[in-house]
Amino acid sequence: MTEYLNSNCNQFNSDDVYSASKVIVNDGIVIFPTETVYGIGANALSNRACEKIFKIKGRPQDNPLIVHASSTEEVEKIADVKKVTHFQELTKLWPGPLTVIFPSLGVVSSSATAGQDTVAIRIPDCNLALELIRKSGVPIAAPSANLSTRPSITDSVYLKSNFDGKVDVIFDAGKTRYGIESTVIMPRGDSCLILRPGIYTEDDLSEIFNKVTFSEDLAGSPRSPGTKYRHYSPSKKLYMPWSTEDLMKIQEKRPERYAIICSSETGIKIGGKNLILMGSNRDPYEIASNLYDSLIKFDIGPYEEGLIEPLSGSGIYLSIMNRIKKAAIPLKEGEL
Repeated sequence: MTEYLNSNCNQFNSDDVYSASKVIVNDGIVIFPTETVYGIGANALSNRACEKIFKIKGRPQDNPLIVHASSTEEVEKIADVKKVTHFQELTKLWPGPLTVIFPSLGVVSSSATAGQDTVAIRIPDCNLALELIRKSGVPIAAPSANLSTRPSITDSVYLKSNFDGKVDVIFDAGKTRYGIESTVIMPRGDSCLILRPGIYTEDDLSEIFNKVTFSEDLAGSPRSPGTKYRHYSPSKKLYMPWSTEDLMKIQEKRPERYAIICSSETGIKIGGKNLILMGSNRDPYEIASNLYDSLIKFDIGPYEEGLIEPLSGSGIYLSIMNRIKKAAIPLKEGEL
């Protein structure tokens, strides 16, 4: 039976956190909020515990888990931070939505690292998550709390239908702050590869590294979650037209067939009842916060198929489009 605990990142019952920490220590599974998305967590030092995450999510075994720590001192116990030139500068971005790929010291479960010699680590910016890690006394491996390939969950209202009876504890903490996952990087001396774009952008990282590039090499075993496999996708067909103009043309031809996931500005132009609005183009963080929620609303709603608006822009928009491209079927100009 799953235990539900009411909380949020800043207001929580210490006894509840202590109780959940004992579940972690005993190789159980706890779903908890972070500032990005909900995580499905287990003792990162236990193969037995981490293997449960893969089974519950239906996650490929070669897709590593992100390990959540509560302090830089804890990071230093599980990663060879001396091999990362700009480690001290990177710690200034923690707690926060940044995951760093480190050489592993071999302490973390081989299941969590997918048998690789590296480990993905971050310190979340959520007091509840930090307290859970501290009270557990171990780092917590926690990928996004969703079934594999499906949209990440950013609102606790969707947790029960996916995980009731499958996990030991769920912290019911409402909506998360950012709504998309952390930026994942692999430092290489004075340069770094962005393996997965997120809240921290190329500009943020350029203040630390001389060269910042985006990785497109997905061959072999992935170093980072969210790169090799299909991700974030609803179960229904979702198409991404070539442009906003194409989206509007398709909708005009078949107004009743498609749900339209779009910005508020485009929604005003289209009108109609099949709109799922992500937020204003003037506020990309609002759109990021509502993206997965919009995908889930489409999936559980009375729609046959859907169209999602392609968004343009730099910075956080690149991260949003990374998720949209993985979730939707791209269309060529004028297609459909």
